[in-house]
Amino acid sequence: MPIPTVFGDLTIGDFWGLGEEVPFHGDTQNGISVVLVNNEKGAKFFDKIKDKIFFEKRTVSEAIKGNGQLRHASEKHQNYHKFLEIYSERGLKEALEKTL
Repeated sequence: MPIPTVFGDLTIGDFWGLGEEVPFHGDTQNGISVVLVNNEKGAKFFDKIKDKIFFEKRTVSEAIKGNGQLRHASEKHQNYHKFLEIYSERGLKEALEKTL
């Protein structure tokens, strides 16, 4: 499975499919997040917070398999360009009202 193009120091999202490769025995009632450390800057940040959170190391392939957003970018909304045009001319409220 290809690794996605990286744009940030960390990638944070929902860990859909957790436990499908290796069992997970923790509480998932409130959801589970995935944090991908993408570079040295991200690793330094994660090192600063890891003693304050519960985390379990998993494979990147497990995270990617369950989350389409990690495999490819979302498709732009059909009114994407219209939204940007209205937003730049008239502001957020009107852009949302006319495009959603």
